[in-house]
Amino acid sequence: MTKVEAFTFTEMPRVRKITLQNNQINYLDKDAFQGNPSLTRLSMINLGMNQITDLDENTFQNLPKLRYLLLQHNLLTQLHIQLFQPVPTLETLYLHNNPLNSLNALQFANLVNLKIIYIKKIGLSSLDLQQFEDQTNLQELHLGWNNLQTLSPAHVANIPRPFQLDLGGNRMQCFPDLEWLKGEVTAGTIQMQLYSEPSCQAPHDWSTLSC
Repeated sequence: MTKVEAFTFTEMPRVRKITLQNNQINYLDKDAFQGNPSLTRLSMINLGMNQITDLDENTFQNLPKLRYLLLQHNLLTQLHIQLFQPVPTLETLYLHNNPLNSLNALQFANLVNLKIIYIKKIGLSSLDLQQFEDQTNLQELHLGWNNLQTLSPAHVANIPRPFQLDLGGNRMQCFPDLEWLKGEVTAGTIQMQLYSEPSCQAPHDWSTLSC
């Protein structure tokens, strides 16, 4: 399969999950998930491991129960700022392994129900201070294997504690930038597994960083 045309699922109004993972899809019509009647029961769309390069801003409209959206391992280079706005019900969002390189500051605006975000391996070198401003229910934030050098308390100020954070594979300026983070990890308000700890630029080491 290389294409998903408009109204492909129009005769499946009761469908709850659509899994199109691991095909060779390179074209997704903006009305692929639209129908008459609408897909009001659809809770998951899995488009991972395809060759999608672009998504129209209206691709996910009229899906009032969509909770899981998996877009990992595609060829997306940018995301329309309004792409996720029609689906405030989203709880899990996978964007990892796409050559995005950057995210708009308001990319996740109003997605207050998000609990898990995977944005690993997308080439990020920086984050806007507003990036996760509305994620007041977030439980897991996966930022590993990017090009991030720092993370400030302001980036995660609105995320409730405790939550899981993955910074593994980032070569970061740990001292003094991440002393606050080491303190939260020690206190248990931010949880990091061994593999999710950042690498520190010399001469410092995460394991010996002061709280």
